[in-house]
Amino acid sequence: MSVFIQGTLWRIEKSNKGLTVVCADLKLEADMVLVAIGITPDNRLAANANIELGVSNSISVDKGLKTSDKNIFGAGDCADAYHVVTGRKVWIPLALRANRAGWAVADSVYGWKT
Repeated sequence: MSVFIQGTLWRIEKSNKGLTVVCADLKLEADMVLVAIGITPDNRLAANANIELGVSNSISVDKGLKTSDKNIFGAGDCADAYHVVTGRKVWIPLALRANRAGWAVADSVYGWKT
């Protein structure tokens, strides 16, 4: 197994041996290819509203999912969260977490404690 980082991937082609990974300056033969491109939270609306940003430039929220403007909630994969084990702020850009945070904000807006 080999790991190549910071390369520019042009394409992946089928070949007689499996796969050929074609990069800007390199061709690799492979049986399997895992491509991890990374993501960043889209915080533009919050940043333009002078709302505090947190971990990895995600929208910083308290345990009730309120932002630094207490009239605005933050939820989804653009907002940070508190890790259930460590209690530390983390950014978890996963659909399940984003969905549950949306439900939690709805409960808070309605006045239910989550």
